[in-house]
Amino acid sequence: MAGCFKEDEPKAIIAEKDLQTFATPEGSESFIIQKGEVCTAGKKKIEKQYQYMEVVCPGKGHAWVITGDPYRYMQ
Repeated sequence: MAGCFKEDEPKAIIAEKDLQTFATPEGSESFIIQKGEVCTAGKKKIEKQYQYMEVVCPGKGHAWVITGDPYRYMQ
């Protein structure tokens, strides 16, 4: 299945509940972003059957979350 690649400006996100991250899009599980934890949304997004967004979390590293998971962008 072909996908699209987009780059956006980095933004901070805050988890509204515990979020599972993935090492790669559609890859193995990586770590949990705890409810209330703040991470930086990366510049990369992958749009396939599920849409994935890159995140970087302090002390945890780089991973991917499914777009639409319960997080919100911080103002």
